[in-house]
Amino acid sequence: MKIKLYFPRWVFPNNLGDSLIFTFVPRLLKYIYPNSEIEVITYGFLIDIFKIDPDVDFVRGPNEQEIKLNYYSFHNYCYSDNQTNDIKVVVPEWHPNTFNFWKQNFKILEQHPTANIITVNYLLQLKLENLLFSSNFDFIGRVNTLQQKNCTDNINIGIVPSTKLSGKTTPHPSCDGLGFRFNGLNGLESWKKLCNFLKKNNQKIKIFEFSPEFLNIGDYHCGYRNNIFKLFQDVDFMDYGVMTDGGVHHAFNLRNKKVFLFQASKVYKTEFLKIRNSIVPEHLLLDCRKKCPHPLSVIDGEDASLTCKNECEKLDPIKLGNFILKNISK
Repeated sequence: MKIKLYFPRWVFPNNLGDSLIFTFVPRLLKYIYPNSEIEVITYGFLIDIFKIDPDVDFVRGPNEQEIKLNYYSFHNYCYSDNQTNDIKVVVPEWHPNTFNFWKQNFKILEQHPTANIITVNYLLQLKLENLLFSSNFDFIGRVNTLQQKNCTDNINIGIVPSTKLSGKTTPHPSCDGLGFRFNGLNGLESWKKLCNFLKKNNQKIKIFEFSPEFLNIGDYHCGYRNNIFKLFQDVDFMDYGVMTDGGVHHAFNLRNKKVFLFQASKVYKTEFLKIRNSIVPEHLLLDCRKKCPHPLSVIDGEDASLTCKNECEKLDPIKLGNFILKNISK
């Protein structure tokens, strides 16, 4: 059987995180249909990744007819009954049942070692969500390159001091869009306090800043690489990451790096994003975050956002630093 798998990245070329998570899908289809021949139609760095993926038989960009199809054409196809065994479509937009499905199965999904909410979303689109409960499949994406290791005595920590907008023109619903994902407008100061505290209390620690422009928080600047493989080389050199959700966060996941994942913006829920490599400072996060709307969710009962003063965004950098120091080794 021949399978055409569409991930129309040419209509959302700047999306990093959802694109990286998609890399598990060809391997999943090969797992289900071991004798199939899989052709991936996508765009940009995913073509380079799938060229060296042993589960992809052929990868290409879109032809002229496919380019003319806009995002909504793929969206409508994805959620219709037209998907067949030989044509599959996945798009980085929420399936209408994503949050309800999560809510119904949250006790399992919040503790799932390899699936986050984006994984669940893609599985719902493919009508393969039952595999979350009936298989031991590893849903983490993969890039088939050798990993470089940190061979020094240093403890290399990658930080991602992203703004709430992260290059977007408008913020997520319910988000003010101001400042960083770490204490809002005080984010830059909070990142500096955290990094200075870590380095002061452990001389082996070196801070690598993953940011578009060097903010002088870290010892070194990795920047945002145009070459996806260079980004993975930078990630490989890290021992740990400290960050909230974002594209680089998913790159750390793909390379199985330990990530100190925290919530410092009310619309980013760690419950949706943590997997086996995540280290979450649960004791520092406020329970009211679970009663505050996410762009996906409809809150049952009290809506804590009605009286919210963004307390969940006021994470103490020193307390976070102590948590990190207690959980690193080398």
